[in-house]
Amino acid sequence: MILKRVYDVTISLLTPVHVGSGAELGRDFDFVTHNGRTWVMNSDAFLEHLQKPDGSFDERILGRPASELLEAGDFRPDSPFFRYVLDGQPRSEQYGAVVREQYKDAYDRPYLPGSSIKGALRTVLAWHGFREQGMKLNVNDLRGSRSWAGQGYEREIFGRDPNHDLLRALLVADTQPVGQDRLQLVNAQVVTGGEKLGSPIELEAVRSDTVFQTTFTIDEFLHSPDAENELHFGKRWEWLTGLPALARARAAQQIEQERDWFRSRKYDNVGRFYHQLLTILKRNQLPENQFLVQIGWGGGWSSKTIGAPLQADGAAWERLLNDKRLSPSRFRRKEGDPFPKSRRAVIVAEQPVAPLGWCLVEMKERIHAS
Repeated sequence: MILKRVYDVTISLLTPVHVGSGAELGRDFDFVTHNGRTWVMNSDAFLEHLQKPDGSFDERILGRPASELLEAGDFRPDSPFFRYVLDGQPRSEQYGAVVREQYKDAYDRPYLPGSSIKGALRTVLAWHGFREQGMKLNVNDLRGSRSWAGQGYEREIFGRDPNHDLLRALLVADTQPVGQDRLQLVNAQVVTGGEKLGSPIELEAVRSDTVFQTTFTIDEFLHSPDAENELHFGKRWEWLTGLPALARARAAQQIEQERDWFRSRKYDNVGRFYHQLLTILKRNQLPENQFLVQIGWGGGWSSKTIGAPLQADGAAWERLLNDKRLSPSRFRRKEGDPFPKSRRAVIVAEQPVAPLGWCLVEMKERIHAS
């Protein structure tokens, strides 16, 4: 009997990816800019340098930012005062402006957490399950707050509780880390199609063309007759083994919707990117073991939810959007206005040039381990 089905997985970034650590770096203290690059401080090393032999500090430097204490000769690749250096610098020159930090290991090497990857895959399977099981949006079925409103649907799709959840059978490992040189400073922005762009959002992100390695493991023991008698996964088990095909179908719908949104607002660079992806999918140019998926920050509502199937019943959808307690729309809107009304994009020279988070995933099954 096969106990585990293990896949070696390659994740190739098509656009910059930001998976936030939850921390923020403050300008002039945690990072400084010099010659078009962002230099992230090694605060311990810099403080040690400033200490007097007796361990005290000159009162004249107390409370002053690092940007005022560094000298021109300190900005060199081998300087102990910096943890790493990013190409690019924030647009905002405001004192204390922040950069959202990327997930990294203890050596400041970026990686993709397995939880973020699995979350994206869960969204794919929720999209498929909602449609396959013939489910429909019913506002009366939604419960609690906005954050937990869809919990009933999720349990119906995946299982009644964590012990009976289909995705307990899918284990997604953290990727191997890559070098610090794969990090960059990205200027992102909320765009709506209006002439004026929103406030800048500064991010550490992993560069496009970066390649990560990880593993997916399907616990086949949970598909044994004894386990099935308790878990009742039934035909849903095929969702796991057929994941690439389901993800390609989900991506095609999402990408077409995004392409049309950016095109209609004359964001031509982003529109062309999505059109290229859609052409690849429509022409079946991806091998059976490959698929596209959006991971991390910046994908917005459409990448984190079931998305389009919820909007199939226009009347029910409008009722949800107008429900002040449950609506995913957090801003004032008129009935009939499109939702979501905005997107996030990478900005270069005041122009949106790419979305965030798009990846090409390839799964190669290992010889079965028994």
